[in-house]
Amino acid sequence: MYRVFRTEGFEELFEKLDNSEKEMVVNIERQLKEQPFNSKQLGLYFFREKKFEGKRVLFLIYKKYQLVLLVFITRKKHQQKDINFIKNNLKGFEEFVKNVVKLP
Repeated sequence: MYRVFRTEGFEELFEKLDNSEKEMVVNIERQLKEQPFNSKQLGLYFFREKKFEGKRVLFLIYKKYQLVLLVFITRKKHQQKDINFIKNNLKGFEEFVKNVVKLP
C-alpha cells in the first residue's frame, strides 16, 4: 500500500474546492493508496493524473518510497502550465519526499 502526501500548494487548492469536490479528491486519494498506476500517464511513467468534475489531480509516484505526492489540482485550461512546472521541478519534489520520509 502506498502512502499519500499533499504539497502545501495542493492543500491550498484543495481548501478552495466545494464539499462535493473535496469528497471526490478524498476518494481519489483512497484509490491511489491501493492502485496509483491506475491513472493517466503524463509523459513520464511516474507522473500521472486523475480526473474529476472537469478538474485534474496531478501527482507523482515514488515507487521506491511507496509514496504518492499530490502536487496540483488544475483545470484543462491551465493543465499544460502546471505540467511544465512539475516537470521542471522534479528534483525539488523528490527532495520534499525525502524530507517527508526522512531519508538521506
